[in-house]
Amino acid sequence: MLTSRQAIKEDRTVSREKYSELKLEAQFLKVSPGYLVATPQPLSSNKYNTNSALSITPVTGPNGSFWVIRHTDYASTASSAYSLMLTTSAGTVRVPQLGGSLTLNGRDSKIHVTDYPVGSFTLLYSTAEVFTWVKSQGKTTLLVYGGVGELHELAVEGMAPGSVLTGSGVTFKQTGGASVAQWQVSPQRKIITFGDLIVYLLGKFYSASLDGLESMPGKKLTKSKKFIKDRNSAYNYWMPDLDGGGQSSIIVNGPHLVRSASVNGSTLNIQADFNTTTTVEVIAVPSAVTNLALNGAAVTPITTPQGSWSVSIPYDRPDIRLPSLGDLNWMYIDSLPEIQPTYDDSAWPAADRAMTNNTVVQPFLTPVSLYGSDYGFHTGALIYRGHFTAQGTETKISITTQGGDAYASAAWLGSTFLGSFPGGGPGSSTNLYTLPKLTAGQKYIITIVVDNMGLDENWTVGAELMKKARGILSYSLYTGSSSVSQDGIKWKITGNLGGESYADQARGPLNEGGLFIERQGYHLPSPPLSNFTTGSPYKGITNAGLAFYTAEMPLNLPSGQYDIPLSFTFRSNNQARGTYRAWLYVNGYQFGRYANNLGPQSSFPVPEGILNYRGNNTIGLVIWAVTSSGANVPDFQLTAGTPVLTGRNPVQQAEMPAWSARAKAY
Repeated sequence: MLTSRQAIKEDRTVSREKYSELKLEAQFLKVSPGYLVATPQPLSSNKYNTNSALSITPVTGPNGSFWVIRHTDYASTASSAYSLMLTTSAGTVRVPQLGGSLTLNGRDSKIHVTDYPVGSFTLLYSTAEVFTWVKSQGKTTLLVYGGVGELHELAVEGMAPGSVLTGSGVTFKQTGGASVAQWQVSPQRKIITFGDLIVYLLGKFYSASLDGLESMPGKKLTKSKKFIKDRNSAYNYWMPDLDGGGQSSIIVNGPHLVRSASVNGSTLNIQADFNTTTTVEVIAVPSAVTNLALNGAAVTPITTPQGSWSVSIPYDRPDIRLPSLGDLNWMYIDSLPEIQPTYDDSAWPAADRAMTNNTVVQPFLTPVSLYGSDYGFHTGALIYRGHFTAQGTETKISITTQGGDAYASAAWLGSTFLGSFPGGGPGSSTNLYTLPKLTAGQKYIITIVVDNMGLDENWTVGAELMKKARGILSYSLYTGSSSVSQDGIKWKITGNLGGESYADQARGPLNEGGLFIERQGYHLPSPPLSNFTTGSPYKGITNAGLAFYTAEMPLNLPSGQYDIPLSFTFRSNNQARGTYRAWLYVNGYQFGRYANNLGPQSSFPVPEGILNYRGNNTIGLVIWAVTSSGANVPDFQLTAGTPVLTGRNPVQQAEMPAWSARAKAY
């Protein structure tokens, strides 16, 4: 669906980072049952830290306490130094104990822990955030992480001073019955040990907060392309639950995605995805296994000094050949026959309700309700036909419509285009259209198309914004400067065929709206092409209206090992004509809405299972030319992303019933 510029920009730039952050948080909570029984305490900007620009909320409990720190001003992008005064089982401890300062960057927040159980060990505190921990072969492996360039410190109760297994730059000190380790986070991980507790010190970049990073202690970082693209090791680790093997999970470093892990006899099986040649590291290998299989194929790993396994997985990009959409045999049908003089709307629902079900937008400003939902039409485009007998003096009509942010509307008198609201502004609009000369006593029909962008989200508590009506809010016919009684227009309304008793039970209630081709089901596979003529969306139409194009698209992509992401892409070029909106259908499923005057999303992914990767596909495209110049889509393409060598199961095709004549379709 069409989304806002800000949302799409955010999705393109940080969606992977957001997902990765959620993965880190989810895994931390999974291994931190003490959080479930901990109690939040009042936040403070001076009780637990030395910098009043920061606030801390303690979440204290019998199985560990959690200290949530963030900037007091949530909009701050500053890089702030601080020290902590943490309440622990050993008393109040000022951290870091070995000197230096901690750092909080921009809109980041952190969870420091105290008295935190890790198997049979206890962290007196850790300023680095806990990622996960696993017990295996008599040892406990703990992963913690921090932002590159930050100083961090942790203390393990009742242990002798630790030692470094790999890396450098870690300082150890025994103090107060605990062993303290301090280090500065770098892109290269460090591994330290406290007896049978092995600690991986990971790092990650905060690429969304580059401005503050340059002031981090100890290392100057710049806004280089290499820096922005780098995702340090914390994002590359996966902790799949383990089916069998005598332990709950393992840790896997390297793959693009880890889908599952299981033990079968002496073999550890891992299903994973790869988008480049990758070194896979398996940490906390179960004691019962001696063999490794990746995606069903046996591999021979190398055992590292820490007891983990390492193996390189080669990646070869497959040869992908996609059809040119411009070379398909496109067929065309008018999707706005409602403006033709011969069109019969006798089967349409009459808009004649003298009341509304909407408890927020009463009273309505028309003789009868013209809200789509009052007639069971909750999604997709709405179409109205207003019948009236002219007095001969009418000169203008004013129409107020509402379809949600970025919607559009258009009006015709008979087959004469009156004008449109092309979108890009608020969720409602009042438009004044000039009428051609009308003949007294003659019957006329006004046709209104209103795009419905879905219901609003309830941004304001208690305002019930999600109940804002969709459709026509008010209208007035004018003779000069005086309005004519509204009672003279009798309205018909339609949305999706059947309304709440929607026609396509397989694809669901959100798949169709009120467009003619949707009501007839022509967007489904195998439409009745005898009703169509030859026509291409690349040439389009030359006036305002709605055109539907359909074509068969064969695919023959490599089978088996690869997950190949495909997208339908709209691109503007100098050959484009007019302002338009487009509806994309793939094998009957609506998979994209595009507005070329708004965007910004122009690429619409369609997964295998909706697309048949080794067979025929029906592609449908509605073009709504919003203005009188008409519109075309000169650069509509099928594009492929990076193929993924995958461990998924074979994809089954979704249910996709073909076209058949619909009873009572109009």
